[in-house]
Amino acid sequence: MSESGKEKIVRELISRGNAEWKEQSKISVLLYWESPKETASKLYKWVEDNFLKGNVLTVYELHKGEDMKETEFFGMDEIVLRKAIDILEKENKAAVLKGSTCDEDGVKFF
Repeated sequence: MSESGKEKIVRELISRGNAEWKEQSKISVLLYWESPKETASKLYKWVEDNFLKGNVLTVYELHKGEDMKETEFFGMDEIVLRKAIDILEKENKAAVLKGSTCDEDGVKFF
């Protein structure tokens, strides 16, 4: 495939919210199976369905925890998960509580 063909595909994926440039130089692309917005919606629905509003879960628990093994979030790339959490934070549906390590960061859901 030509370079211009590749560029068209990447631009289309970015416009749909299924990709973004990893850096300013636009050398590498981060691809999403579903957009971070869709992941955020699914995560918040899971929180609601499991009566977890008001609770704090660590980032580690959300993508590596024992209770998550049967969910689509188990094993999810942390970058994707954090982008979804950032969206929920902007929508005032969650707040990130900084831990001593990245995995110990907590997320309180509202």
